[in-house]
Amino acid sequence: MENENNKELNNTKSELAELRKINIQTTTKKKWTAEKILKAVVLFVILIFVWVGIVQYFVADKYDALVGVQAEGEGIGVNPTTEELDFGDLPKGDNLMRFVTIENSGEMDIYVKIVKTGNISDLIKINKNNFVLSPGDSTKIGFLLEMPISANKEKYKGKVIIFKLPKL
Repeated sequence: MENENNKELNNTKSELAELRKINIQTTTKKKWTAEKILKAVVLFVILIFVWVGIVQYFVADKYDALVGVQAEGEGIGVNPTTEELDFGDLPKGDNLMRFVTIENSGEMDIYVKIVKTGNISDLIKINKNNFVLSPGDSTKIGFLLEMPISANKEKYKGKVIIFKLPKL
């Protein structure tokens, strides 16, 4: 009888050890799976933000911005075009304002963000940036270019990008 009890006790211990082993493996697998899921979700969110940023860049209004520096005594040369922010040729110390009208033809508010790039970006001041435009509204944005006295006689170039993001 004692021998049978020992056998039964040993079998129970073996079964218990096996159950612990299975439990440890299952717990480890669940934890590993949760980590993988979390990493996948984080990666997915990052990819969504990158994709939205790329799409927004391609649908944004982009204007080439340029200005030349004129020698003193020469007149101001202006190229009136609506496709780019061409400030023509300006003498040192002078300034010129150009305008762009944007409108919200959608059905929800949009957030407008304007970004300047290139060596012309420090010369341009924007009168309105980082604002919300309601559906059906339009606004005129002024771009003031101030040619410093210290400007080199060269062409200053860059881009002005107007992002129109849905306001959430």
